[in-house]
Amino acid sequence: MQSSYPEEDNLQQSDFAEIRAQQFTEMEARANEGVPLVPSLESIAFYVLVQRGFWGWKQEALAAMTGVSLSTVERVERGEVVASESLNRIAVALRQPPGAFTTPRIPFGVKEVLRMLSKKHRTLRR
Repeated sequence: MQSSYPEEDNLQQSDFAEIRAQQFTEMEARANEGVPLVPSLESIAFYVLVQRGFWGWKQEALAAMTGVSLSTVERVERGEVVASESLNRIAVALRQPPGAFTTPRIPFGVKEVLRMLSKKHRTLRR
């Protein structure tokens, strides 16, 4: 998957970790400020790949279900730019609302994610 951050090309593992930490810090700051963000190409790619695997679908099957080309599904999973309409079709096939990959939203901060996970964990333990 190609990164949308050009500074990540040809980096050592330690450099990569440092850049990701910086990006995480920036995202946390935006969450605290309430700045809406569109999901990153990398996060969309990861989500599509994981969900397709969960459902046991080949790329060809996802393409056929959504009416997009196989090359579009491949580009999405590589984290490349594709048309919003294609992303919406893929989102719906993966049981997400249209706009799930294209609509800006305020990201959760670390504290909110930990709170949600803690609550979910307590519910599962009962």
